[in-house]
Amino acid sequence: MDIRESADDFKDQPKVRGYYDRVNNAIRFNPDAENTTMKLKTLIHEYAHAQLHRMDSPLKDLPREHKEAQAQATAFMVTKYYGIDTEAYSAGYIATWAKDINLAKQALGEIQKTANNIIREIDHLNKERFQEVTKQAPMDKSDSHGKL
Repeated sequence: MDIRESADDFKDQPKVRGYYDRVNNAIRFNPDAENTTMKLKTLIHEYAHAQLHRMDSPLKDLPREHKEAQAQATAFMVTKYYGIDTEAYSAGYIATWAKDINLAKQALGEIQKTANNIIREIDHLNKERFQEVTKQAPMDKSDSHGKL
């Protein structure tokens, strides 16, 4: 998947934080977002769209309201899992798109499954990074036995 920051993609819409292009299976996010927390939340939101609404997904033709509520709720759950609080932004965003309580309830199962998959992917990537770092800087055996 092609994922990158791209100021050029947001010249005409500078307030847009990011988008998922399902035709090209690409994510673009705006480098001018307020802070790294918002950038991370946006990246996870767009990645949730990629997981839920890609071209071969049975959910690709849902109404936009449903898709946006799913993606934002997924991003909220994933960031919350990692101790990042995006509730102040996410709650309003989800409420704006999921005006129908039945729509919100229907989306919960899809949201939970997608959030769990993304968390597993992030944990797997972090495990691989940790292994790479430990291979590059092996621990001195004398340190592992409490010797100084």
